[in-house]
Amino acid sequence: MPVMQFETLCTLLAFSAVHNLKLRQFDVKSAYLHGRLHEVIYMAQPPGYNDGLGQSCLLIHSLYGLKQAGNVWNQELNRVLAKINFTQLKTDYCCYIRREGDEFTVLLVWVDDFASASTTDEQNDAAEKDLMAHFDIKSLGRPNLLLGMKISQGNHIVTLSQTHYIDNLLEKFGLANANPVFTPMDVNVKLDNVTEEQNDEGQGEKDDKVTHGYAALIGSLMYLAIGTQPDIVFAVNKLAQFTQNPRPIHWTAVKQVFRYLKYTCTHKLTYGGNNELLNTDFNIFCNADWASDASDRKSISGYVITMAGGAVSWSSKKQTSSDGHGCPVGRFWLPRTRTRRIPVPHPQLQDSRKIPTGSVFN
Repeated sequence: MPVMQFETLCTLLAFSAVHNLKLRQFDVKSAYLHGRLHEVIYMAQPPGYNDGLGQSCLLIHSLYGLKQAGNVWNQELNRVLAKINFTQLKTDYCCYIRREGDEFTVLLVWVDDFASASTTDEQNDAAEKDLMAHFDIKSLGRPNLLLGMKISQGNHIVTLSQTHYIDNLLEKFGLANANPVFTPMDVNVKLDNVTEEQNDEGQGEKDDKVTHGYAALIGSLMYLAIGTQPDIVFAVNKLAQFTQNPRPIHWTAVKQVFRYLKYTCTHKLTYGGNNELLNTDFNIFCNADWASDASDRKSISGYVITMAGGAVSWSSKKQTSSDGHGCPVGRFWLPRTRTRRIPVPHPQLQDSRKIPTGSVFN
């Protein structure tokens, strides 16, 4: 199934702000029905089409529900895009580039949703026309809502936000009237996991009512964390560790994240907007604590990579090895951060494989 990386989308939006690229959005109707099957698959005649002879249907094209439908659609899409001279990026297989002289078009794919960025509107029109020769395309004009994220473009500025999604979550979980707070977590609250045998003071007994729905809350926050809210990544990853056995203290901590989102729901990831920010240099910031998890002595590492003044890639996760021997954890994390594969949409940069160097702080 063709699914682009969120880093690719953010990088393309930042690049579009710097170079004032023309954005376009469209989707393919009934995308999975376009792929041709290579396996021999029979199906029973559907209701209303049975001829009474007891015969079965030999499938030629894929159908929704087949386990290989996503892969077959991906193969057909790659074949068509190669035929119309789009080149697939190696850093993200769902990002394609086509050049015509000094003009170029970048195409991102999320299953059947397409987003394109071109140097001119004519290039976008040409890409859409070429795709229409093979698929049933619905043009959506300039991007407004993509994958639940609102995109807004101005002169050398692009913003990305999920205000409506946050409002819906607050309403869904009964927190629309909660008091906003300024931080996603309380540093004075210890969230160490509690086993069945333990009953530490202040952590509370296991409560089935709290357990029910906890995973749904974390899943909703995860989509925000990887989409437009890098400021809650640490809190969400920390709270996700208690999904199997959440206690009231963990529910309270999750509610604080939502209260923080209520305070920041109108905030946006903004690329460009200032002449000083209109460049394609990557600025990389990374750091790590020192064996902060008392249960396994592992450290938490994090980084954020920015372009045009906005974050394009970020992470906060527990390291795979423990740091109990006095070795500075940042020495391990910095090389990993610097080798993070960030898709570079500019054709010349992609050909030379040269990524602009930015500032690194540890």
